[in-house]
Amino acid sequence: MKHIVKIMVLLVAISACWIGLLQTSIIPRSHTWLLPIYFVISLGCYGLLMVGVGLMNFPTCPQEALLRDCASGVECFMKQYDVSEKKAIEEIQKMVANGWKDINEDCMRPTNAPMLLLQHIVNLVRVTDVVYGDDDDAYTIPLSLKDYVTLLYVEQVPMCE
Repeated sequence: MKHIVKIMVLLVAISACWIGLLQTSIIPRSHTWLLPIYFVISLGCYGLLMVGVGLMNFPTCPQEALLRDCASGVECFMKQYDVSEKKAIEEIQKMVANGWKDINEDCMRPTNAPMLLLQHIVNLVRVTDVVYGDDDDAYTIPLSLKDYVTLLYVEQVPMCE
Protein backbone atom coordinates (compact mmCIF):
# COMPACT_ATOMS: atom_id res chain seq x y z
CA MET A 1 0.00 0.00 0.00
CA LYS A 2 2.79 2.43 0.86
CA HIS A 3 4.41 1.92 -2.55
CA ILE A 4 1.15 2.80 -4.29
CA VAL A 5 0.85 5.94 -2.17
CA LYS A 6 4.40 7.00 -3.16
CA ILE A 7 3.66 6.49 -6.85
CA MET A 8 0.36 8.38 -6.58
CA VAL A 9 2.09 11.28 -4.80
CA LEU A 10 4.58 11.50 -7.66
CA LEU A 11 1.74 11.57 -10.22
CA VAL A 12 -0.15 14.21 -8.22
CA ALA A 13 3.00 16.34 -8.01
CA ILE A 14 3.46 16.10 -11.78
CA SER A 15 -0.18 17.13 -12.27
CA ALA A 16 0.34 20.08 -9.92
CA CYS A 17 3.30 21.19 -12.04
CA TRP A 18 1.10 21.10 -15.13
CA ILE A 19 -1.58 23.18 -13.43
CA GLY A 20 0.99 25.70 -12.17
CA LEU A 21 2.60 26.04 -15.57
CA LEU A 22 -0.80 26.45 -17.21
CA GLN A 23 -1.49 29.36 -14.86
CA THR A 24 1.74 31.04 -15.98
CA SER A 25 0.62 30.77 -19.64
CA ILE A 26 3.66 28.79 -20.76
CA ILE A 27 1.33 26.39 -22.55
CA PRO A 28 -1.63 27.58 -24.62
CA ARG A 29 -4.89 26.47 -23.05
CA SER A 30 -6.06 24.98 -26.35
CA HIS A 31 -3.30 22.34 -26.11
CA THR A 32 -3.83 21.30 -22.49
CA TRP A 33 -5.69 18.11 -23.34
CA LEU A 34 -2.54 16.83 -25.08
CA LEU A 35 -0.31 17.15 -22.01
CA PRO A 36 -0.78 13.71 -20.43
CA ILE A 37 -0.34 11.97 -23.78
CA TYR A 38 2.65 14.10 -24.69
CA PHE A 39 4.58 13.54 -21.48
CA VAL A 40 4.04 9.82 -21.46
CA ILE A 41 5.57 9.73 -24.93
CA SER A 42 8.19 12.49 -24.66
CA LEU A 43 9.79 11.45 -21.38
CA GLY A 44 9.44 7.79 -22.09
CA CYS A 45 6.85 6.06 -19.97
CA TYR A 46 9.30 3.24 -19.38
CA GLY A 47 12.01 5.57 -18.10
CA LEU A 48 9.80 7.56 -15.76
CA LEU A 49 8.10 4.51 -14.33
CA MET A 50 11.29 2.46 -14.00
CA VAL A 51 12.99 5.18 -12.00
CA GLY A 52 9.97 6.03 -9.86
CA VAL A 53 8.73 2.51 -9.28
CA GLY A 54 12.18 0.92 -9.16
CA LEU A 55 13.32 3.22 -6.38
CA MET A 56 10.18 2.52 -4.38
CA ASN A 57 10.40 -1.26 -4.61
CA PHE A 58 12.72 -1.60 -1.65
CA PRO A 59 11.47 -1.45 1.95
CA THR A 60 11.93 2.14 3.06
CA CYS A 61 12.65 1.32 6.68
CA PRO A 62 13.09 -1.76 8.87
CA GLN A 63 9.56 -1.36 10.24
CA GLU A 64 8.08 -1.57 6.74
CA ALA A 65 10.02 -4.75 6.02
CA LEU A 66 8.66 -6.29 9.24
CA LEU A 67 5.03 -5.32 8.59
CA ARG A 68 4.92 -7.22 5.29
CA ASP A 69 1.51 -5.73 4.47
CA CYS A 70 2.21 -6.23 0.76
CA ALA A 71 4.82 -7.94 -1.36
CA SER A 72 7.68 -5.70 -2.44
CA GLY A 73 8.85 -5.48 -6.02
CA VAL A 74 11.92 -7.47 -5.07
CA GLU A 75 9.78 -10.33 -3.74
CA CYS A 76 7.60 -10.31 -6.86
CA PHE A 77 10.69 -10.30 -9.10
CA MET A 78 12.20 -13.20 -7.13
CA LYS A 79 9.03 -15.25 -7.47
CA GLN A 80 8.40 -14.46 -11.13
CA TYR A 81 11.96 -15.12 -12.37
CA ASP A 82 12.99 -17.64 -9.69
CA VAL A 83 16.15 -15.76 -8.69
CA SER A 84 17.83 -14.89 -5.40
CA GLU A 85 17.16 -11.65 -3.55
CA LYS A 86 20.60 -10.31 -4.46
CA LYS A 87 20.03 -10.98 -8.17
CA ALA A 88 16.55 -9.41 -8.02
CA ILE A 89 17.93 -6.23 -6.44
CA GLU A 90 20.68 -6.05 -9.07
CA GLU A 91 18.15 -6.42 -11.89
CA ILE A 92 15.82 -3.76 -10.47
CA GLN A 93 18.78 -1.41 -10.08
CA LYS A 94 19.66 -2.05 -13.74
CA MET A 95 16.06 -1.16 -14.66
CA VAL A 96 16.39 2.10 -12.71
CA ALA A 97 19.69 2.91 -14.47
CA ASN A 98 18.12 2.17 -17.87
CA GLY A 99 15.14 4.34 -16.92
CA TRP A 100 17.48 7.27 -16.19
CA LYS A 101 19.16 6.73 -19.57
CA ASP A 102 15.77 6.81 -21.30
CA ILE A 103 14.76 10.01 -19.51
CA ASN A 104 18.06 11.73 -20.32
CA GLU A 105 17.92 10.66 -23.98
CA ASP A 106 14.34 11.88 -24.34
CA CYS A 107 15.20 15.25 -22.77
CA MET A 108 18.16 15.74 -25.11
CA ARG A 109 16.04 15.37 -28.25
CA PRO A 110 14.55 18.57 -29.67
CA THR A 111 10.81 18.76 -28.97
CA ASN A 112 8.00 21.26 -29.39
CA ALA A 113 7.26 21.25 -25.66
CA PRO A 114 8.76 23.99 -23.51
CA MET A 115 11.92 22.74 -21.81
CA LEU A 116 10.75 24.39 -18.58
CA LEU A 117 7.85 21.96 -18.42
CA LEU A 118 10.11 18.96 -19.02
CA GLN A 119 12.55 20.18 -16.37
CA HIS A 120 9.84 20.28 -13.70
CA ILE A 121 8.88 16.67 -14.28
CA VAL A 122 12.48 15.45 -14.44
CA ASN A 123 13.25 17.36 -11.23
CA LEU A 124 10.40 15.57 -9.45
CA VAL A 125 11.92 12.23 -10.46
CA ARG A 126 15.33 13.49 -9.27
CA VAL A 127 13.85 14.33 -5.87
CA THR A 128 12.40 10.83 -5.72
CA ASP A 129 15.88 9.50 -6.45
CA VAL A 130 17.41 11.60 -3.66
CA VAL A 131 14.78 10.68 -1.08
CA TYR A 132 14.30 7.00 -1.90
CA GLY A 133 17.43 6.16 -3.91
CA ASP A 134 19.73 4.94 -1.17
CA ASP A 135 19.21 2.05 1.18
CA ASP A 136 17.64 4.31 3.80
CA ASP A 137 14.43 6.27 3.44
CA ALA A 138 15.19 9.97 3.73
CA TYR A 139 11.52 10.79 4.21
CA THR A 140 11.15 8.56 7.25
CA ILE A 141 14.72 9.12 8.47
CA PRO A 142 15.35 12.80 7.58
CA LEU A 143 18.88 12.76 9.01
CA SER A 144 20.09 11.42 5.65
CA LEU A 145 18.77 14.57 3.95
CA LYS A 146 20.84 16.79 6.24
CA ASP A 147 23.74 17.09 3.77
CA TYR A 148 21.43 18.11 0.92
CA VAL A 149 19.66 20.74 3.02
CA THR A 150 23.02 22.07 4.24
CA LEU A 151 24.27 22.39 0.67
CA LEU A 152 21.09 24.16 -0.45
CA TYR A 153 20.55 26.63 2.38
CA VAL A 154 23.61 26.90 4.60
CA GLU A 155 26.60 26.59 2.27
CA GLN A 156 25.15 28.23 -0.79
CA VAL A 157 27.30 28.48 -3.89
CA PRO A 158 27.96 32.15 -4.72
CA MET A 159 26.45 33.24 -8.01
CA CYS A 160 28.75 34.81 -10.62
CA GLU A 161 27.90 38.35 -11.56
